[in-house]
Amino acid sequence: RESPEYISEMAKEIQNAIIEVLVSKTLRAAHRHSAKAIILGGGVGANTLLRDTLSLEAKKLGMRFLAAPRELCTDNGAMIAVAGYATWLRSGPRKYNRIEADPNLRL
Repeated sequence: RESPEYISEMAKEIQNAIIEVLVSKTLRAAHRHSAKAIILGGGVGANTLLRDTLSLEAKKLGMRFLAAPRELCTDNGAMIAVAGYATWLRSGPRKYNRIEADPNLRL
């Protein structure tokens, strides 16, 4: 079993690696498309280090940085799970031979 310190350090390193990739790809895309601002939202937008890093990098480039309030940066996984459970309660389990994505599916 790993020590809490080891787990904490590994989590920190993984977070740093992910943020490095997200920031570099965001800045590359912003540059490629001559963006005037960087906007951050969604579940990942709640990450303080990502918010701070993107804000700092945008400022260095003279770009605006906009982020939704942290309390609005939520992951919709729980919402989808509840909707799926409600559908299962109403209709029971289903067997699918073929699944098609429908971005306008009514729940």
